[in-house]
Amino acid sequence: MLNPGTGEVTLFRVSFSDFHDLGLPDNADLCLDLPRFSEWISAAGTGPAFRECVGFKILLFQGGEDSVANLELSDLEVYWPLMGQLRMATKDLHVGTPISGVSIQEECVGVRRFLAKFKRGSHAGRQA
Repeated sequence: MLNPGTGEVTLFRVSFSDFHDLGLPDNADLCLDLPRFSEWISAAGTGPAFRECVGFKILLFQGGEDSVANLELSDLEVYWPLMGQLRMATKDLHVGTPISGVSIQEECVGVRRFLAKFKRGSHAGRQA
């Protein structure tokens, strides 16, 4: 399981279906961070739609604060691929290493759609 905020990967020695059907119900607070999600929903006044997720504005592995104030709604098809690309590109860097020359691989439809909107200026202040 990938935590996109920290970039940490947790390996489970069970099948995905066993994890989903048996592990999550008994460990939902731990696996899904339900207390923080509930706190965020209270502060935001709404939850994510079907194609949205709650993600970090500034990722933890990029120095972001582990707080509800650092969370926002994001497009699910954009957030996960971008966070994966960022993590893979920075996983071997030492803490504090400056990052420059960022490029985004347009490998999925969600990222292409986001970049097209961003280039047209219709991102309306939302960050991905």
